[in-house]
Amino acid sequence: MKIAILSGELSSGMQMYLLLCDKHSVQVATEVEELLKLLKNEKYDLTFLDFGTNSAYSMQSKCTSDLMRQISKMQPNLRLIGVCDEQEKRGRDWEGHFYGFITRPINSEELLKFVQE
Repeated sequence: MKIAILSGELSSGMQMYLLLCDKHSVQVATEVEELLKLLKNEKYDLTFLDFGTNSAYSMQSKCTSDLMRQISKMQPNLRLIGVCDEQEKRGRDWEGHFYGFITRPINSEELLKFVQE
């Protein structure tokens, strides 16, 4: 499985990478533009979007909605998994945008359930 991770926080990005890299092809982007370049150049099966806590993007921003629409146009079958705090997840209805969510701090079982589906 090909997995792309957008990680605005180094610790969660590295944790996800280490949990997945033994069995999957994993690329980590630290900036939105870097993620878009990855998705433009290769087909991915799953993408984790973790904007971090200090990003212009967040689970509640219009930029995030625009980004998800852009990604969906590039790769319509890509499953998007949001990575957020519990409070961010409750802040807005994202059911139509994300395949699912995992919460920070990263729980390995929660992460791996999406890869095994």
